[in-house]
Amino acid sequence: MKDRISRFVVALVASTVAVVSAQAPDVLDLTQPRVSSGPTSNSPITGLTVGRSPHATTQPSGVQLRLESLDKHAYRDGEPFVFRVSLINPTKESITLPWEPDPSQVATGPGAPLIKALLVIDVESSQGRRTVPIAMLYGSKMSPGNTKVLHPGGRAEVIARGSWEFVPSSSEDLRAAAFPRNVNVAARLIFPTNIDGDAFSDLSSGNLISIELERRGGK
Repeated sequence: MKDRISRFVVALVASTVAVVSAQAPDVLDLTQPRVSSGPTSNSPITGLTVGRSPHATTQPSGVQLRLESLDKHAYRDGEPFVFRVSLINPTKESITLPWEPDPSQVATGPGAPLIKALLVIDVESSQGRRTVPIAMLYGSKMSPGNTKVLHPGGRAEVIARGSWEFVPSSSEDLRAAAFPRNVNVAARLIFPTNIDGDAFSDLSSGNLISIELERRGGK
């Protein structure tokens, strides 16, 4: 009897470890080298993507995005930076987010298309908004290890690196323009594909961080 209980406990622990290891981590650190483990399904990677109609009606995802920190308070344009954002689900429904920066690691198939989310940093000033693209994240129902399911009350974080290079304006345009030195920075998550059949509107951080952004040459 005692041996049966011991075997049951061992099996339960092993199954729990397997489930936990299959889940995406709560912190996605894009600044660290990643080890490729191949797609999480034996099915071939088809790259199937269901894009969003330009006329689709979007709705809020309900997720709250916050820009938690930047590694410095002052930069020059073109300089690299590291930042951290948090994602919180205050709703009563679970929400699936893509969580893999390498699309070759994501298996797709019928009923499980490739889903995407683009993480960007916005620089807001009296001259308007300039955007710094950071990373496209991918996922699929066939690759549960490449998605992050935010359950009600759940929280996750992303740590990422970028450089103060803007689109569509180049750094040369920035230096030539009367761009203010003191600016406000926000994070934004863009959903170019539907997720679970829903078309989500852009998710902007509910806070801004003020920084100094100096044009090269100190002008």
